[in-house]
Amino acid sequence: MSKTDILTQRQEEFCLGIVSGLSASEAIRKAGYGILAETHTTSLLKTAKIKARIEQLRAKTASEKVMTVRERKERLSTIGREDLTNDKGSIIRSSNTAAIQELNKMEKVGREPDQAGTTININIEKAVIDARDNLNGSLSRLAERARETGSDKQAK
Repeated sequence: MSKTDILTQRQEEFCLGIVSGLSASEAIRKAGYGILAETHTTSLLKTAKIKARIEQLRAKTASEKVMTVRERKERLSTIGREDLTNDKGSIIRSSNTAAIQELNKMEKVGREPDQAGTTININIEKAVIDARDNLNGSLSRLAERARETGSDKQAK
């Protein structure tokens, strides 16, 4: 990182304010720009190093908030194994079942791998057969008309 990429304390606080959800005007005031806040807001937001730092902070925040696949699987596994009971002491399995179903979806367990492709192929085959039947019907009608027209000409 070069010296020109280093932010001042106020610039860093401005970026943190933006990422935390403050408007640019609120973030710049909170960062301590004082009277000059309104005039600096637009130019500060256009600065390359400010933009880069805001994007860097947003990416970091998003990655820390989003569970990894492993974390999701572990949490769903915990839910799947829990024994939940209702007010009467009866075991409730609906959340266990839902968690297991989600895990199965994540692992693609319990369904044929080409299930969707099979449905599409069947539909395409049916469409081809229907089109062929329609074409054969149309050709038969045209041939019949041609024979009728030919008979009419010979009769004259």
